Amino acid sequence: MNKGLDRLLGESEETLFLALGYPDTIQQFNDSGTLYLWNTNYIETYQTTNYETSTGYIGDTPYSVTEPVYETHADNYYCVVKIMVQDKTVTGYDYFGNRGGCQQYIKKLKRYLRQRRP
Repeated sequence: MNKGLDRLLGESEETLFLALGYPDTIQQFNDSGTLYLWNTNYIETYQTTNYETSTGYIGDTPYSVTEPVYETHADNYYCVVKIMVQDKTVTGYDYFGNRGGCQQYIKKLKRYLRQRRP
């Protein structure tokens, strides 16, 4: 993420939008610039299957039964990308989140940088 965002420093506002798309939020700071924010936050659930074996006796006869046990898990994916623009030029950035949440922005930056290679 740093590598891609570093390459945007000094670029124009239009280039920023080509790379990441339009932001979710815009904060204008009078004469000191504009802060653009891209934000994602979602929960993905998935199920895993484990097997449990029960053993015992029915009278004198031993038995063994294996049954599936289903467990539901949830992962929270989130990312916030903040980019400062002054005089229509990218001057700084910050981001936080986890890899799953930031993955869409990483992909966009990689795709954009591949297209710009000479």
